[in-house]
Amino acid sequence: MVVTAGGKGWHATKEGEEFSVEAVKAKLVSTRGAGDEFTGVLAAELACGKDIRSALVSANRATSVLVSTPHGT
Repeated sequence: MVVTAGGKGWHATKEGEEFSVEAVKAKLVSTRGAGDEFTGVLAAELACGKDIRSALVSANRATSVLVSTPHGT
């Protein structure tokens, strides 16, 4: 299970293991699409064989780029 907390990062549990990561600091421009970005990158990383922790870190980083980028550019 993964719970995202916006600018506070995320918390996850898998098979009894719990871990959290703080959000990557970014200048917030828009949160539009942030959930889709996070979920899409997470799914892609897992499909490529990454472990859950690495996949979540990648999703976190990608989402920070998205929310700090003006849409339409």
